[in-house]
Amino acid sequence: MPPLRSIANKPLKHSAHSSPANPIIGVRSYGDTPSTVVKYATGMIRGLQDGGVLCLAKHFPGHGDTSMDSHLTLPCVDKPRTELEKMELAPFRAVIADGVPAIMTAHILFPTLDDSGVPATMSRRIVTDLLRGEMGFTGLVTSDCMEMQAVQKFFGTVNGVLAAMNAGVDLVLISHTTRLSGEAAAAAAEALADGRLDRAELEASVARILAAKAKLAATPAPAFDAAEAAAQNDRLLRATITEVHVPRAGRPDLGAHPLCVGCPVYRTGLVGNVVDDVAQSFPTMMAAHLGGEGVTTAVDPTDEEIAALVDRAAGCTGIVIGSYNGHLHPQQLGLAKALAAVGKPIAAVALRNPYDLFSLPENVYTLVAYEYTARSTAAVADVLRGHSAAPGRLPIAHPDFANKEAQ
Repeated sequence: MPPLRSIANKPLKHSAHSSPANPIIGVRSYGDTPSTVVKYATGMIRGLQDGGVLCLAKHFPGHGDTSMDSHLTLPCVDKPRTELEKMELAPFRAVIADGVPAIMTAHILFPTLDDSGVPATMSRRIVTDLLRGEMGFTGLVTSDCMEMQAVQKFFGTVNGVLAAMNAGVDLVLISHTTRLSGEAAAAAAEALADGRLDRAELEASVARILAAKAKLAATPAPAFDAAEAAAQNDRLLRATITEVHVPRAGRPDLGAHPLCVGCPVYRTGLVGNVVDDVAQSFPTMMAAHLGGEGVTTAVDPTDEEIAALVDRAAGCTGIVIGSYNGHLHPQQLGLAKALAAVGKPIAAVALRNPYDLFSLPENVYTLVAYEYTARSTAAVADVLRGHSAAPGRLPIAHPDFANKEAQ
């Protein structure tokens, strides 16, 4: 294969800590501290394995401290090794000790772990020396999809596949394009024949794959009641709805005709589901539950939209606003602050990340739903009507609400 093109000397984009600006992780993580992640990850891993599911931990050695999406470009985390040990690597060490059967690699540069200019997926220093050697992992190593732009744009998918196999990855994923899968398979066969791939290492990977299949085949499939599973899922969702801030005036009485606003659901990243029902918007659904009026805005509402909604809110009994990645779309938060100034009872609901709520004025009652769905909207509506509590707890740190009125 052609030599890999190193980008070690290019400017590196990074964050100083686990970043609220991360556009792709957010609610896909259990929290912002290693202890929180370990607590819930180990429980989830055990539950999946008990149910006969082969699960994995991802994205090694960490994806939380980036402000870029590896589906679209090649991020870099250039923290010192000591900081990586405390934050990124600590959860992986814990789940390895607890018996996680597989780990997925990240398409991210970690120059303090490997300064050669290739991402973790293609780095032998990271996959073989660190993960298998230093950390003692003996299970399956899989790659993230090799069609992601972090690999395809900078190195080429086929070249990336061969590099990942040489790095020690057992299962290299090409998720979308059959042609690329065929080209990569042919390139791997040629590389094995001429010695560019180590046969003993390849056979060891095959042995790990077959062992995982045998273990799964020997695990009895538990009985599954779809109706009970759906009911349990709804109970769990309702238990996660989180009340973040209650104004001094208490939970708002939204009245008989509240104005419900928010952007439509959209695909926040390539890991998300394809949105096929754009009519199912939070404001429309919430208005149906509360008997009010629903207005769907742009993802980043314009100043003109905001002004019109402020005028419209004057004739309503209360206001409900749903935000969706509002911390990355500041006009959503601008709308919330403008509506808060109207003086009506107001509630704001974060439909993905809680960060949206932390800069809102004191008079705004805030909830986190963590997902933009019909079922989460129904659960939030029950809280706003006083029919149910919001018992969830924030998985991340947040500032107190002192002096919010001064903002």
